[in-house]
Order: sequence, then structure tokens, then C-alpha cells
Amino acid sequence: TQTLESVRLAGRTAPVGQGTLTLTTAAGSHDITIDAGNDSLEGLANAINAANRGVAASIVTDAAGARLVLK
Repeated sequence: TQTLESVRLAGRTAPVGQGTLTLTTAAGSHDITIDAGNDSLEGLANAINAANRGVAASIVTDAAGARLVLK
């Protein structure tokens, strides 16, 4: 199992930037569109999880900020 984490941002609702995130796994590639409706760590995690492509997204928050963790 591989785990990846993003850079730290100020919080769960901090913008991540709009565009396309491509998830690539053994099952293939899947594009996640990041737009005004999901442009935050929380929105991105929800979009990744809703895609149901074998990648689980969660948000870890500590004193240094919040970050997206993918497993």
C-alpha cells in the first residue's frame, strides 16, 4: 500500500487550485475536475472518494495545518 500526502495548507477549506487531477492506479487513470464547487482540501477529498477508483482520500489536521492524504 502506498500513501501520499500533499503540502500543508491553512485548513480544510483552504483552496487547492482549480484544474484537473489525474489519479493513476493499476486499474487505469481517472480525471478529477477541481472547480469552484470543490476547490478546497475537503472538496477534493470528497471528489476523490466519490470517484470510487480504489484511492481513499482523507484530511489530516495538526498544529502545522491541514493536508490531503491518499491511500
